Amino acid sequence: MDMSSCRNRLRLANEIKTCRLLYKEHQIEREIRVTESVSCAGSAVFMAAFTTFAAEFSMTLSSLTSFR
Repeated sequence: MDMSSCRNRLRLANEIKTCRLLYKEHQIEREIRVTESVSCAGSAVFMAAFTTFAAEFSMTLSSLTSFR
């Protein structure tokens, strides 16, 4: 093996390590963004569902008289 092929292999190994580190970094960032978005939007979605079910429950005993 000559020196240039050894250098190329070392450079390739360093590039692979760099890509792995970048992937891990982006994976962590992605998980943080998902957690933040769920925590922000989760309460709004819960309140929308709660008010919908509360409205449906309040109308279960009512009768519709507008189409008689």
